[in-house]
Amino acid sequence: MELLSDAVRSDRVRLDALLDPEFIEIGASGRTWDKDETIAELLAAAPLNVAVSHLTARQVADHVVLLT
Repeated sequence: MELLSDAVRSDRVRLDALLDPEFIEIGASGRTWDKDETIAELLAAAPLNVAVSHLTARQVADHVVLLT
């Protein structure tokens, strides 16, 4: 949820702490972004105005949870 905060999305140190070194984002197009690319995109992005509701978590493996 912190990643939705504009303060966090503009803080390289906090983004680095929140995202795992092996983080990979997979977009709807199938394009992938690694941790460094994602941090760069978040730092350059416009302020975000979004609300989140109806979260669902499903354990897909040991120590892995899919949040939708």
